[in-house]
Amino acid sequence: MTIKSFFYVKGQTTTEIVETVKEFYDVDISSSLASRVTDNILEDITAWQNRPLNFVYPIVYLDYIVVNVR
Repeated sequence: MTIKSFFYVKGQTTTEIVETVKEFYDVDISSSLASRVTDNILEDITAWQNRPLNFVYPIVYLDYIVVNVR
């Protein structure tokens, strides 16, 4: 998933996407460019939202302790 599709899936408007891209990457893009990009990835987003999910997802817990010994 691309960063722009992440913004779109997150529910940002094209204006918010423009502002976020400017904040993160210091790049100016137009609202029309953001709109065209989201229009082009809409099919991918719909496929991602409707993908089959696994029945079980393994979870790994990691724990550690650091002890300084002289």
